[in-house]
Amino acid sequence: MDNETPTVRVGLVSSRRIALYVSAGIVGFAVGFIAIIAPFGWNRLFTALAIGLLLGGAIAGWLLSQDGIILDDDAVSVRTPWRRSRIAWDRISGIHARRIVTTDSDGAEKWLFELQFAGSTETLALLEFPAVTSSWANPYEHRTREQLKAVFDIARAKGLPAAVPAAIAQPLKEHWHLEAPTY
Repeated sequence: MDNETPTVRVGLVSSRRIALYVSAGIVGFAVGFIAIIAPFGWNRLFTALAIGLLLGGAIAGWLLSQDGIILDDDAVSVRTPWRRSRIAWDRISGIHARRIVTTDSDGAEKWLFELQFAGSTETLALLEFPAVTSSWANPYEHRTREQLKAVFDIARAKGLPAAVPAAIAQPLKEHWHLEAPTY
């Protein structure tokens, strides 16, 4: 096994930024639609719809793909479409996990994994997902498990401890076969 630290892309996109990206996609749709309808008329309705959907989807997809957190050997990179910043690993003191209850009608429990900054109460949210109650059963859960595994691998490589409560650590170990790094 080599000593290279894995690279993982994680991060939560706020609902406000998702709304912004969807709005930009809608504007892209409108521009594409009008660009076909204006010169060719309503006879090209389906072509205009297709071009508008492709353009709007491409814009929204590109914006969403530019948003995230990259953990690699050098640093933690926080990206949005309009800003990039890098946080050195020596500013990170560990990983913190906690349970949160959503305000949805079902009140489902979710787990939040964050990077904790050294000498600060500031955190950076990495992953938020529904509480684990069984082995992964779909692609979303499998991807989340792989992301969490990669986060734990990076934490081990960097010597960062993970503060994971027993109520979270036990199901992770039992169902997903993941153990948080401890030091």
